[in-house]
Amino acid sequence: MISPRGTRTWLPIVALLPLMASGCIVGVIDLDDDERSNDAEATLLVTRSVPVTTQAGLRITGLNGNIEVFAVDGDQRVTVQARKRVRSHSVSDAESHLSRILIEVETTPDEVQVKTAHIGDPHGRTYTVDYEVFLPAGLYVAGSLANGNTRVEDLRDWVALDVANGNVILRRVEGCAVVALGNGNVDATVSPPVGGDIVFSVGNGSAILTVPQDISAELKAQVGNGTISVQGLSLTNPVSGPNTFRGTLGSGAGLIDLTVGNGTIRVSGS
Repeated sequence: MISPRGTRTWLPIVALLPLMASGCIVGVIDLDDDERSNDAEATLLVTRSVPVTTQAGLRITGLNGNIEVFAVDGDQRVTVQARKRVRSHSVSDAESHLSRILIEVETTPDEVQVKTAHIGDPHGRTYTVDYEVFLPAGLYVAGSLANGNTRVEDLRDWVALDVANGNVILRRVEGCAVVALGNGNVDATVSPPVGGDIVFSVGNGSAILTVPQDISAELKAQVGNGTISVQGLSLTNPVSGPNTFRGTLGSGAGLIDLTVGNGTIRVSGS
């Protein structure tokens, strides 16, 4: 997991709070019992809420599915809603494998950790977990996901995301932002602190960034194959080439570093 400057040293786990006991089956869909297909689906919604005391952030690890994180002013709890899904050749088989998807909440003095795992080989079945998380606005968010979309809104601390395949959306983030994405698109509205970093790395896709017009940062952008555009920002000493762009915004106190292998980069001021 990559993270912005100032990452903490994590302390040992002191509490383990399984989500399994609070769950209930909320929906079973039987589309086709043909054993040659995975058209039958079973779902299970589990919820857990833990108080925030000394914890400064959330660390969430997903496999396949979507992650949505919403910061709430005045909230002093982290509430996790996880919807487990199994697709198989029959309803009964899908339902019997819901318990093989493990979701745990762990607390340390520094952070709340949410983890996804599964028991054994799915043997052709599809396991998915979609997360919806509500947390205090002043916590940081560090997340990793194999396949799926990630969205973070209204955060007032840093966010660091590592996603293999999917789209990343950041809205009204008032902190440093670091995103590593294999395949997909990043669409972000970020206001970092003075001297803060915004670092996006995309293998195939696009990086779209909106920042305040009065931001101070060294801007660097590079694409392997694609285009770069910068609009609505006042830059000092801009230098552009076929696949690169550099310039200084304000005093240049922070850093905006955007890299895309194949695709587009677009930076604009708001």
